Amino acid sequence: MLPGIKQFDLSGKVAVITGGSKGLGEAMAAGLASAGADLMLVSRNDAEAKAKAAKLAKEYDCKAIGFAADVSRQADTEAMATEAIDALGRVDISSTAPALTPVALSMNSLTSSSPKCSASTSTVYGLPVERSCRT
Repeated sequence: MLPGIKQFDLSGKVAVITGGSKGLGEAMAAGLASAGADLMLVSRNDAEAKAKAAKLAKEYDCKAIGFAADVSRQADTEAMATEAIDALGRVDISSTAPALTPVALSMNSLTSSSPKCSASTSTVYGLPVERSCRT
């Protein structure tokens, strides 16, 4: 292991990556998985999300699931946040560049209504984009 690399250890952490089935989202997911994080890859295409999740799970020996959602729709992002907690037990990291507002609002409402989430927040453009949720 490289000196200092332990600072980037994400073992035991869970990341939700919207747009995670291709391009920059897939690259971010691979980077997070390589550091030890478990993943939820979100895409409008369920088959693509599940296929990429299976590929990353095998390649990085992590737990990874795919989930279909249109992150510009509030109902989809609420379902995404609920499924992340149900399937992976917690959410520590969210990569939410596409349609940021509905995703941030869903993570905010999840945090305020779930005892599994702390109030720890990071912001982008003043919107909450990271919550820490635990079982």
